[in-house]
Amino acid sequence: VAKLSQNVSQFPNIIVNGCGLSDNEGVVKVKYFPDHPSLSTTTEYPHDLEHLVTYGYVITGDSYVQRHRIVQVNFLKVDVEGAEHLVFGGLSKTIREGRIDVIQFEYGKVNILTKFLLRDIYEFLQNNGYVVGKIYPNYVDFRDYDLSHEDFYGPNYVAVRKEHHGLTKLLA
Repeated sequence: VAKLSQNVSQFPNIIVNGCGLSDNEGVVKVKYFPDHPSLSTTTEYPHDLEHLVTYGYVITGDSYVQRHRIVQVNFLKVDVEGAEHLVFGGLSKTIREGRIDVIQFEYGKVNILTKFLLRDIYEFLQNNGYVVGKIYPNYVDFRDYDLSHEDFYGPNYVAVRKEHHGLTKLLA
């Protein structure tokens, strides 16, 4: 938290929170990879890399939105190394109410371990009013789910509220 706070200190509109998002509030075990910090995860991913075990505090996104009286979220980036189902679960009310315009998330091999597949992500987001697309370097491929997409190579996808479909046409 201290390093992040220092790195964004010149941006007064960025608020650093010393917690993560999940489907419950409490303490979670985190595997931290000092040489590869972007791989840190609460998921039991079988990396052969040196890691430390630490603990972090998590809250639900719904409670964060309520506590801070947030009316609308324009863009949410979810990069949680396999815990997407937990973050989405903790944001289910906010997502269901259409209060997040765009959600960018990752999908990959770790989804095998969490058993929250691309099909599950599509189903959850489409049932809540989103169109989903895979992000490529020069465009986004907005498409319905097909079993052939379940390749565990992502990694980046975006979900956009249907009422913002003009935006999806610009991205396509």
